[in-house]
Amino acid sequence: MRPLFVFGLAQRTGTHYLASLLELHPRCAPISIPADESVSRPEDHLFDKADPLLRYVADVGKKWNAAWGLGEDAGDLLLKELVDGIARFVVQLGTRDGGEPDYVMTKTPATKHLRVLVDCLPHLPVLVIARDGRDVVESARKTWGLSYERWTRIWREGVDNLIAAQQVDRNGSIKVVRYEDLLAELQPTMESVLAHLNLPPGEFDWDAAAALPVRGSSFMTKEGNDLSWTPVKDTEGLIGRPRWEEWPRPRLARFAHLAGAEMAHLGYRVGDVASLPAIEPVRDALWSGARAARRARDRLRAER
Repeated sequence: MRPLFVFGLAQRTGTHYLASLLELHPRCAPISIPADESVSRPEDHLFDKADPLLRYVADVGKKWNAAWGLGEDAGDLLLKELVDGIARFVVQLGTRDGGEPDYVMTKTPATKHLRVLVDCLPHLPVLVIARDGRDVVESARKTWGLSYERWTRIWREGVDNLIAAQQVDRNGSIKVVRYEDLLAELQPTMESVLAHLNLPPGEFDWDAAAALPVRGSSFMTKEGNDLSWTPVKDTEGLIGRPRWEEWPRPRLARFAHLAGAEMAHLGYRVGDVASLPAIEPVRDALWSGARAARRARDRLRAER
């Protein structure tokens, strides 16, 4: 048995949908199933919250004396063993009831430290769900508020983390799955996913996949309200409809300026939405200044 880590580039990219599809294969089990179906499936955040783990390895390494002969790679070995421990934890947690699936699946809507997982456990297959950044931004803003700028930068950072992980992916461990491809071409897309996991497609419940209910959609949530995880049918054909099509041109241009390269990396097009060259650097500077002010304010609050 092995863990299966499913990462989303950011919230609202479709991690729940991909995980729900994977649950339809008998050899892939979720880490946990809440008794109340109105509760969302777990999102573990095991790696995007791993900053203390990395600091621990770095701080311990500083205390080691070269004369001890531990070797220059001792820190790397320590980190690998700790990451391997996280992988074993997922399997143990997901098989407490006696099940023996090929994979115990867990997910996180963030790719921070994905690079660490791929570098330390290079033979472990990993899935990353991608989605058009404009749809992610619009859906997240509707669900939780905050600014278009903030969500664009969050999505962009998610792609940049993915790129960093791909650069150390020596064995093709990472499989990127586009949300739009799942909707438009479910069977060939899922067959590709199952092949990456070496799972037989003949055991997958294709009929259940085609009739999978919707959970947690912002289309079915009033703005400012909590997401509903109760399964419902998409009788109006809302899922898959672009959320950004009514964006004004300046917003499209700003998004293209901030995340055009990341969109291209994933195979998405932003179109011809060039902005005024003098405007974007000013907006970048304003954002950086506001961010520095927020961090200074937070430090002052923490020191009181």
